[in-house]
Amino acid sequence: MEWRKCYLDVILVPLGFLTSIGYHFWLWHKVRTHPHTTIIGINASGRRNWVNAMMKDNEKKNILAVQSLRNTIMGATLMATTSILLCSGLAAVISSTYSVKKPLSDAVYGAHGEFMVALKYVTLLTIFLFSFFCHSLSIRFINQVNILINTPQDPMSLVTPQYINEILEKGFILNTVGNRLFYAGLPLLLWIFGPVLVFLCSLTMVPVLYNLDFVFTTGKGKLTQRLRRQAPKGSSSGAKGPEAGLIELLETTVRKDIEINMTETLINSIDSVESEHLKEREEWKEEKKRLGTWKVRCLDSEEKLKGRIADLEADYDELKEKHEGVEVELEELKSCIIQEHINGFQKGVRQAAFFCKKVDVVDPRFDVNKDVMDGQLIDEAKSHPREEVEKAMADEDANVGAIVEGEGDKAA
Repeated sequence: MEWRKCYLDVILVPLGFLTSIGYHFWLWHKVRTHPHTTIIGINASGRRNWVNAMMKDNEKKNILAVQSLRNTIMGATLMATTSILLCSGLAAVISSTYSVKKPLSDAVYGAHGEFMVALKYVTLLTIFLFSFFCHSLSIRFINQVNILINTPQDPMSLVTPQYINEILEKGFILNTVGNRLFYAGLPLLLWIFGPVLVFLCSLTMVPVLYNLDFVFTTGKGKLTQRLRRQAPKGSSSGAKGPEAGLIELLETTVRKDIEINMTETLINSIDSVESEHLKEREEWKEEKKRLGTWKVRCLDSEEKLKGRIADLEADYDELKEKHEGVEVELEELKSCIIQEHINGFQKGVRQAAFFCKKVDVVDPRFDVNKDVMDGQLIDEAKSHPREEVEKAMADEDANVGAIVEGEGDKAA
């Protein structure tokens, strides 16, 4: 009956938690002090260089940047979805009235009362909820980087490679925290079967995570061997053992009395490469100068064209104002001419009344629809003046013909 008491859960479960938390605090300290001895620090340095490279040549590498960030977002989305699904399942188990502890009551060490079972499920639910929260924030930050990394470079802009790198690091840190919380849920999941499995699983995860988080710096490590082959022979890092690694390379010194022997062919090839480089640099300067001159000409042509357009618009406005003024003057002249005709007619009527006092102007015989032709008052509606003229000319022609015929008869 002693193994079924609650003190076994109180001792082993917190001890397993403290082991995992202590390891991660030590990992955080190593990342802060010796970042290049950890995978997290090396990856952070690589991401910093990646951001600079993507923004430096963004026109050619923008699709690569978007695809790389999209893959990271897909991984974080998968973890967030898994976490929230586990939370939903645990919430359904907690709210269920069916007791899942009865079939395991006889085989589980430690406490298995209702309170302890509820505590297990609530702890699992909390861990997975925090994992989902971290992954969601990671997706948010990486989405921001996905947009900002393709912004044009501007010296006055606040979106600098350093700013984008900070946002990207926040996203990856939250992604790492979410993954570690998800990993911490595995021992807690085994807590359903007893606290002994929690403790054993926590102890097993520490060396596994150590091998995944740290770069091997022992004498047998491949990285150390490669770095030692690249290091100069006069290096002072002659220490052996676990501490002779990447950090020790920072203390190396270079001897000044080393004699370098180079063949003449190699020297000539270096000189030719240098001359070709200088030639290409001169050509690049000439091309840059030519493009600068072309740009200045284009700007001058643009300024001249804008000035010409402004002058034409001013001339158009001036001509439009003049045209409107001429139209107004034409209307005024028409009105003046009509008024002059009316005034002249009235003057003629008044003079006729003055000189012919015996004739009454208001006599009904005066009709504006009639006119005097050949000493007769003719109605204009009945006889058109042109027809009257043609008729008169025809009569005259007939009279002339008759006279000519008469004179011809007398001569005969």
